[in-house]
Amino acid sequence: MLDFKAKNIEKSDYHGEGKSDSGQQVVSLAYRPRQGPTGGPGGVLFVQENILGNNLDGISLDYEYKPPVEPSVNNKINQIANLLGFLPRTIKAAFWAWSLAKKRTDARFIVHEPESALGLALANAKYILIYHQQGSLVCELKGIDIDLRFHQVMVLHLIEAWVFRKALRVYFPSIGAQKVYLETAKLNRANSFCGGEPIYNTILTDDEEINQEDLEIINNLSQKELVFLSVGSLYEAKGIDRIPQFLTLFKSYHQVDFTWIVVGQGVLESKIKASIFKGNLEENTQLITHKRLGHPAILKLMEIANCYIMLHRRSIFDFATLEAMRAGCAVVLSDIGGNPEFNINNNVILVKENNMEAIVQELSFQKLKELGTKNQKIFQDRFSTQNFKTRYKKAILKLIETV
Repeated sequence: MLDFKAKNIEKSDYHGEGKSDSGQQVVSLAYRPRQGPTGGPGGVLFVQENILGNNLDGISLDYEYKPPVEPSVNNKINQIANLLGFLPRTIKAAFWAWSLAKKRTDARFIVHEPESALGLALANAKYILIYHQQGSLVCELKGIDIDLRFHQVMVLHLIEAWVFRKALRVYFPSIGAQKVYLETAKLNRANSFCGGEPIYNTILTDDEEINQEDLEIINNLSQKELVFLSVGSLYEAKGIDRIPQFLTLFKSYHQVDFTWIVVGQGVLESKIKASIFKGNLEENTQLITHKRLGHPAILKLMEIANCYIMLHRRSIFDFATLEAMRAGCAVVLSDIGGNPEFNINNNVILVKENNMEAIVQELSFQKLKELGTKNQKIFQDRFSTQNFKTRYKKAILKLIETV
């Protein structure tokens, strides 16, 4: 394996290096910028930092994000790694984590993505991996239209296999997420690594005000009696292009005036517009694809909506679904990945390709209201910040106790 030795190893902008009274230290990291609760590895790390803080029963907790200035890697290492098929971000993330582990020799680590886990493994650090990707690394990258060469695919599979096997434990944000991963992984099997119980995500309260531009967009929306909402990138994985079929059926069966608000950007925008036209949904649809809305604006839309609908092709356990539940929306999801795990007490409508029409026929405005109320309670009972803290505490104690 590569030995990461730089000409000059500069200190990262560490958030803290405190020691607890017991000397136990846990550093959580992700090679992602610190941008708030945005989802993915960086977003979950931010949520973890805000909920757990810097001390847990005497254990010192520190948090590390991608530094503002990217690490400088030795040119020779860069050249060799590129020739072998390592992606540029993988090289930088691994070097950054390796440098951190060499500095924090007394610490144990919680790493939120496999590229930084590679650096920890190379440094022979003790770590647990919390895997947030949508399937294998290759599967996720191809899902957002990133073209990979054969040797790059092979390297990603090898990295994945090695960092999973070196980890003390590997956790996923849902049972479905682990299943999706194992279905798309080439080298790892369920018995290839030590797996832990799922660590379900949660969401933070956002007190930030909506900026004026976003507020004007929301105020100018045409909102009818019933409001459906879809939020996500316009790529295949999110499945927003499948929703016009559902709403076309809904329109044919129900005499309810409705609005479908779509927030997102991506390569499927033209396809979605064509489906809206084909389904005669132009008067029912409000597209917000020209601008990326801030998080406070998304939460405001959740409050306006009656029903949050996403027909994902791949989904592990989305932040946005939790936000919709907390806001009191009914939730309609495709029956894949981690989505069924939101459905605790018949509170989520799960759609399969062969039951879409039957589900649409049974929908009513009253049923959606009832489901929204039920979702708020289930969010508090199962997916609150306290539930999140309890799950992470259990994982941290196991990390500390493992010899």
